[in-house]
Amino acid sequence: MRGFVCAVRRFPADDAFLCVLCNRTDAPFGELANALEDLLFGEECDLPGAPLDAGAAQKLVGTWQAPGLRLVVEPRDAVLAASLHWEQLAVTRGFLVGDDLAHVAFYDWNVRMPITVRFDADGAVAGLRLGDKELTRR
Repeated sequence: MRGFVCAVRRFPADDAFLCVLCNRTDAPFGELANALEDLLFGEECDLPGAPLDAGAAQKLVGTWQAPGLRLVVEPRDAVLAASLHWEQLAVTRGFLVGDDLAHVAFYDWNVRMPITVRFDADGAVAGLRLGDKELTRR
């Protein structure tokens, strides 16, 4: 079980220091630290998206499968926890965010990966695309 995650960034040439502590693993920690660093130096920042609304989120809950990859999506509090189970690599844990089903992304603590949601003729979610992987519900 994780206790907390942290980022400590020192910028001696700028007489600046940034420390971000987070005791939750369902928050966009890496994205938040990067956004705070941008703000510290007066740059524009791209904050992570908000959680999907409950109706859209429910349509993505479940296990999705592609050769070499399994995506498990589970509701956790107000977010969708997601884990990527790679065939030969460690599990990547993060969560799904987006304005709607047309704009969904997987966030881990450092990376945002867009997910394309594919619909059938009746408007139901038929599959997901993550990178070069086409995932179907298992």
